[in-house]
Amino acid sequence: MDPNSENPSQNPNNPRSPAMEETLDEVSKERDLLLKERSDLEARVSESSDTIRAAFARINERIGEENWNPEEKSIVEMVLEVEAKIVEYVEKRKKEKKELENSIVSLTEENRDVNSLLRIALSEKEAVEKRVKGGGEQKRVGAILQIAERGLQKVGFGFMMGAAAVVAGESQLDQPSTSSGSTKSDGSECEEEVISLAATVEKIMRNLRLQISDLRRALDESRLDNEHLQILADKQAKKITETTLHIINLEEREKMLALNVEELMADITEAREEVARWREACELEVKAGKVAIEEREKEVGMLQQDLERTKAALEAASNKLLMKERLAATAMAAQAAAEASLQLADRRSAELRDQIEELTRQVEEEADHSKKEHRKSSRKRVRHVCWPWRALKLTPNWQGTGDGGGAPWVRGRNKKMLPDMEGLLHHM
Repeated sequence: MDPNSENPSQNPNNPRSPAMEETLDEVSKERDLLLKERSDLEARVSESSDTIRAAFARINERIGEENWNPEEKSIVEMVLEVEAKIVEYVEKRKKEKKELENSIVSLTEENRDVNSLLRIALSEKEAVEKRVKGGGEQKRVGAILQIAERGLQKVGFGFMMGAAAVVAGESQLDQPSTSSGSTKSDGSECEEEVISLAATVEKIMRNLRLQISDLRRALDESRLDNEHLQILADKQAKKITETTLHIINLEEREKMLALNVEELMADITEAREEVARWREACELEVKAGKVAIEEREKEVGMLQQDLERTKAALEAASNKLLMKERLAATAMAAQAAAEASLQLADRRSAELRDQIEELTRQVEEEADHSKKEHRKSSRKRVRHVCWPWRALKLTPNWQGTGDGGGAPWVRGRNKKMLPDMEGLLHHM
C-alpha cells in the first residue's frame, strides 16, 4: 500500500477539506472546555452546598433550630431554596450535557465512518491506478466508482449503483479489449455514477455542516446557560459568604452568651446560697416573731383588761363630770337668779331711797311746820303720819345739829330691822 494512504489528510486528493477538520477540531475543543467549566462549576456548587449543610449542622448542634430568630430562618429558607434551584438546574444541564454528548458521539462515529470510507476508497483507488496505468480515463473513473461503492457499502451508507454498471465495470476490468461502442456506454454510465456519488457526498457534507451549526448553537446556548449559572453561583457564593460571616457572628455571640450564661449560673448559685441563708435567718426571725407575738398578745390582753377598767373609770368620771356640769349649770342659774334678785333689790332700794328722801324732806318740812305750830300751840298734838318705822318698831332719835338741821335715824338696841334696810339706813 502507498504511504499516502496512511495519512489521508496530507493527500492532496483527499475529499475531506481543511476547513471541515478545523471546524470539527474547534467544536471538539469547545466541547471539552465547556465540559471542563461545567464540571468545575458543579464541583464549586457541590462544595458550597456541602459547606452550607455543614454550617447549618453546626448551628443546629450548638443553638438548635427552635432558637433561631426570624431573620436567620428566612436566610436558611432562602439558601435552601437557592440550593434546590441550583440542584434542579444542574440536573437539567446534566441531561442536556448527556444529550449533547450522545449527539457528539454519534457525529464522531459518523465522521469516523466517513474517514474510514474515504481512506478505503483512496487506497483502492491507488491500487487500481497502479494496476491500470495504461487504461483510458473512463476505465479509471469506472474503477474508482466501483471502489467507492464497495467502500460505502462496507460502512453502511447503502449507496447502490446499478447492477449493469457493476457488471460493466467488472467486465471492463477483466476484459480490457472490448468494443468502442460498449466503452462509450460504460463511460456515460460511469459519469452518471460519479455525479450521483458526488451528490451523495455533498449531501452528507451538508448534513454535517447543519449538524455542526446546530452543535455551535447548542454550544452558544450552553455557554449562555453556563454564564447564567456562573452569575447565579457567584451570587450564591456571595450569599454563602455573608451567611458564613453571619454564622461566625452568631458563633461569637453564642460564645459570649455561653460566657454570660456561665456567669449567670455562678450568680444564680451564689444567689441560691444567699437565699438559703436568708431563708434560715427568716425562719429564725419568724420563730422569734411568733414568740414575740404571743408575748404581745398576752400584753394586749392585759392592756385590754386595763382598757376596760379605764373605760369603766372614765364612764364613772364622765358621769360625775356630767353631774358636776349640771350642778355648775344649776349654780350658775341660781347665781343668775340671785344677781337678778339683787338687781331687783337694788332697784327697789333705789326707789325706796328716793321715797325716803322725799319723805324725809316732807318730814323736815312738816317738822319745820310743826315747830312753827308748836310755838303757837305747844300742847297741840302732832298729826299722825304714816311712817314705816312704827311698823318696823323703830324709834326716831332726834339729835340736833349745830345749824338746826334734821338728825339721822338710829337703830334701837332692842328693836328688829331687815338687813337691807339696815344697810340703807347706814347710807342715810
